[in-house]
Order: sequence, then structure tokens, then C-alpha cells
Amino acid sequence: MPRQRADITETGLLLDEVDSEAFIADKACDADALIELLEERQIAAVIPSRKNRRIHRKLTSHSTKREMKSTGSSSD
Repeated sequence: MPRQRADITETGLLLDEVDSEAFIADKACDADALIELLEERQIAAVIPSRKNRRIHRKLTSHSTKREMKSTGSSSD
């Protein structure tokens, strides 16, 4: 039986394959190591903070829409 892995463990490999301005994900990707990797690569992290995070990152619907437009995605 193959071992299961969380998607976040493969994120670094995926980032090596793309040139992106923003990384849009759900709370499952709210990990310090991933946030630091995105910051190093100057990629905007559009990831809501988990409720147990001591210091929450600010994320507004305005910033999410702006990042989605810059990446070509659309929520409309």
C-alpha cells in the first residue's frame, strides 16, 4: 500500500516548474515553511491563516481579487 502524503509536501517541486506572481490556496497550505519559500521567490501568498495561528496574516477579499486578476484567474 503506497504511503499517503499531504499536497503541501510537493508544493516546492511544483513551484520549480512555474513562474508565478501569486500562490492561492486554502488554510491547509498555511505553513511557515511554505510562506517563507514563497517570500524568498517573491510570490504573493494568498492563503488564509489557520485559526490556531498566533499572528494572523491579513487577507482581504480585495487583495484576493487583485491577485486572481494578476494571475488570470477569475472568481466572477
